[in-house]
Amino acid sequence: MANSKKVELAEASNALLEAINAPVAVNPTCRISKSKYMAGMQCLRREYPQVHHHEIAVAVDVCRVLPPTEVGIVARGAFPGGVLVAGDSESLSDCIRHTRELVANPEIPALLEGTFVHNGC
Repeated sequence: MANSKKVELAEASNALLEAINAPVAVNPTCRISKSKYMAGMQCLRREYPQVHHHEIAVAVDVCRVLPPTEVGIVARGAFPGGVLVAGDSESLSDCIRHTRELVANPEIPALLEGTFVHNGC
């Protein structure tokens, strides 16, 4: 009787090992990973581009380590045909006027570093 229990246990162990080692079907359309999930836990706005627009997420990750002036250069490369509103803090009214003109122009595909005012801010 003890011998049959050993055989039974060995068969159960073999069946368990076969189940553990069996290939698992992977859904190739699944675009979520642990790192993307963690990004979503930190900020939902960070997860969306990582899942749906990987090229934008890569550009954002590159920008995190660049100085601010280089971030603008990368952004300009990401939006070909975009128009840069160049200016400084002393010419804010000119930047606001230029931004308004560009926003009103339907031929401008992207506006880079625009200056806006709302309720005096």
